[in-house]
Amino acid sequence: MGRFGQFTRDARERDLDGPLASGVFGQLPAYVQQEFWQELGRECDERNERLRKDPFTTTLTEEGLADSPAVIRPPSRIGRHDALTDIPSASYVEELTGEEVPRHGFIPCPLPDHADGHPSFKVYPQGWHCFGCNKGGSVYDLAGALWGLGTRGDDFTRLHAELLKRFGRQAA
Repeated sequence: MGRFGQFTRDARERDLDGPLASGVFGQLPAYVQQEFWQELGRECDERNERLRKDPFTTTLTEEGLADSPAVIRPPSRIGRHDALTDIPSASYVEELTGEEVPRHGFIPCPLPDHADGHPSFKVYPQGWHCFGCNKGGSVYDLAGALWGLGTRGDDFTRLHAELLKRFGRQAA
């Protein structure tokens, strides 16, 4: 813990959250605040690097990360690749909705529960979002909403199979 470790411990012990903490912190000179954020960033980078090297032998303790056998079990899908996530957003939106996605990425919302007078559905390189109905997500979320299927359990299994057939991809 660097030179600001005591400051953060004191703030935690005094329950300095929200406006009170920012008021105390805000009274510090700007260069001290900047040093604090830089040190915090370095600590986070070190922790992330340890997690990146071996995510399943590091546990979180009150003081931070401790190297000890973790009780975390790796998810069953680790190491598997989903071919549907490789499909560019514009391609799957066009295929599922029949709407051509213009260069700016906005189209009228195709979701059944949203009558859209103006294009509010934005297609991004990594997904989509409708600013009118405040929904968004991946190819699964869009297809599920259009076809009336959920994205969990048996609905997801059916949705995944239908999408694989529709896009001619192989299951991983």
